[in-house]
Amino acid sequence: MTMKNVKVEQNNNNKTKIESDVKYKPAQMIDLTICKSWGQRLRFNLEFGYSIKVSGGEYEIVKSEAKNVSDSYDKATKLMSPGGLILAVGLSYGF
Repeated sequence: MTMKNVKVEQNNNNKTKIESDVKYKPAQMIDLTICKSWGQRLRFNLEFGYSIKVSGGEYEIVKSEAKNVSDSYDKATKLMSPGGLILAVGLSYGF
């Protein structure tokens, strides 16, 4: 499964906006988590863990007005890339 191209606006060094089409590629992950729940019918769930990227998760510039992406966009994309800490809080109801 691949995502459609995403339109991204970024600022270049002259502070003008540049529009680019970016294609994000799928990533294969390993998730290691620990879950604890409290209650019987109404359950409170807490999950903590770490996600490790095995492969993929890169992006490709399909069409752009600039030759390459700005440093700030590259840093932001690496920050949002797959992998890292997992923290989940949930509430469930069962019979």
